[in-house]
Amino acid sequence: MVLKTDEYGAPYFGDSDTPLRHKAGYTDYAKLRNIKTTIYNPVTKTSTDMNLFNANMKPWLKEINLSGKVLELGCAYGWNRKLGLQINGITDWDLVDVSSFAKTKADIDDQRFFTVQDAKTHLATLPDNSYDHIISFRFIECLTDEDIKSLVAEMNRVCSVSQIHSFSRNMDEYKPYYNTKTLLSWSSSFRWQKGTILFSNAELDVEVM
Repeated sequence: MVLKTDEYGAPYFGDSDTPLRHKAGYTDYAKLRNIKTTIYNPVTKTSTDMNLFNANMKPWLKEINLSGKVLELGCAYGWNRKLGLQINGITDWDLVDVSSFAKTKADIDDQRFFTVQDAKTHLATLPDNSYDHIISFRFIECLTDEDIKSLVAEMNRVCSVSQIHSFSRNMDEYKPYYNTKTLLSWSSSFRWQKGTILFSNAELDVEVM
């Protein structure tokens, strides 16, 4: 990891009076669930007010038509699990994050699906093709290239259908704390599973074939 494991506690998520020693993390992660944005549909010429977090994830959850068993790595507070149930009707959605603090902030009914462990260690315990889909939301950029190479190999082994991964921080100010790349670089730098979708709010999506 770019940061140390114990740096993903309350200060990282902005839920503490203790300041971070770096620019990583969030001012107040919990507020992301309540921030509203307006999404314009050019086909129907209509606008819809939507939660910002949902606006980022909903289109992609619909796009890949998730079904079966889903594993989310670096899940933070586990909010995507609720979207998966709402959009795709998925109940078999497991959560993994290295932060024990994040688990305490997950919805009570989601905590039993939440494993506190680093992603590679957790994947190593799983048999081949044990999940239909593996997803992550701004998680992989928290790792070094060396860690990502072995992580991708493990994800490809464990995932039987498709993967979807989100990236956000391709800015100089984040370079000491996050792995910053363009989507094209993310696509070409690692041996992703066929059909993997990589996306960013700021760039065109890339489907790895």
